[in-house]
Amino acid sequence: MALFVWRQKKIVEPLINFAPLKNSAFTLSVCINMIGLILVFALNMIIPLFLGVKGESTLISSLALFPAILLSCVAAPIAGRAFDKHGVKWLLPIGFMLMTTFIVLISIFIGKLEWYYLALLYIPVVVGSALIIGPVQSFGLSFLKPAENPHGVTIFSTGFQIAGALGSAFLADGLYNCVAGANATVSTATTAILVTGLAAAAVSLIGLVLSIVVSQKRRKNVEKTLENHEISVKNLMKTEIYSVNRDASVVEAMKNIVEHKISSIIVTDDNGNLAGYLSDGDIVRYLSKNYTNIKIAYSYEATDGEANEFMSKIGELSTLKVSEIANEKPYTIDINADLGDVCRELGVRHLKKAPVLDNGKLVGVISRSDITKFVMNLCVEKLESNIK
Repeated sequence: MALFVWRQKKIVEPLINFAPLKNSAFTLSVCINMIGLILVFALNMIIPLFLGVKGESTLISSLALFPAILLSCVAAPIAGRAFDKHGVKWLLPIGFMLMTTFIVLISIFIGKLEWYYLALLYIPVVVGSALIIGPVQSFGLSFLKPAENPHGVTIFSTGFQIAGALGSAFLADGLYNCVAGANATVSTATTAILVTGLAAAAVSLIGLVLSIVVSQKRRKNVEKTLENHEISVKNLMKTEIYSVNRDASVVEAMKNIVEHKISSIIVTDDNGNLAGYLSDGDIVRYLSKNYTNIKIAYSYEATDGEANEFMSKIGELSTLKVSEIANEKPYTIDINADLGDVCRELGVRHLKKAPVLDNGKLVGVISRSDITKFVMNLCVEKLESNIK
């Protein structure tokens, strides 16, 4: 491996560019990812080995791992959504605390538990790894330039293989087998699990420390960017908020949308708190419900009955309250959110704008056009500076 790395640094067009490893945040992310994988790979071997010594069948050994692996598939997308909203500040430490705590519990009580209790104790370990592995990869890659991303992904992928080898070789085949011996008994295997589990917990604690360090590094990096460029949601959002009460009529909301030349309006409750979001798209969707011009695959025609239905829908709008067609749970943005994350969410969700909250209180609205104007002005200033 050392020879391969040395070779890649010498050639003009390397197969893998190791430049991303010069970024300390990315390197820490790779290490954290590998620690999580080392622990899972090791335990996936050690637990079946121990159950085999106890005389359990291979089917039982597999079933002891199955619930945890299954729930990790559920936890992974949840962790992804949590990362989108809150970053890694809490995700990574929580993940490692879960792993550390339950690895210790497994190590202490494994000799006294039936396999199904062991399966339950193993669930938080694998769920904890799911909170770490996906988010930390996205987090680490976010520090790289676009051209470096493919190489960053390759480094992470290679880390998977190395972590599997390390976890299997040092913890499972090495430490566990050294203590258990060639002719392991339940007693020696229990001692081996205790020693190996405490070693794994110590490795997990190292991951916990690194996760705290890397999250602080991210926060300082963002603060430095904001200080130098004054780029933040607070600086770009509009504090002038056009709103309508949720009990107002839809016609009143449409009147506000037309008068202020906006595409959507904030819906509030009687206390002025955010209660929803009404866009011109919501109104159009209401009008289009159960209304179609398509009769068969080869013809398009509008009948008088359909036209009357459309006019009837328009008449209904005057009797509807805003709360009846507004989006009650709109996507919101925290005032301290990273602007890059905001851009991604507005793009992925196909939103023109979104409400901004400060500790749950509505303080403004930020739109794609606000961001675009700022970026355009920044580019013009940079261009003019280069010309000078």
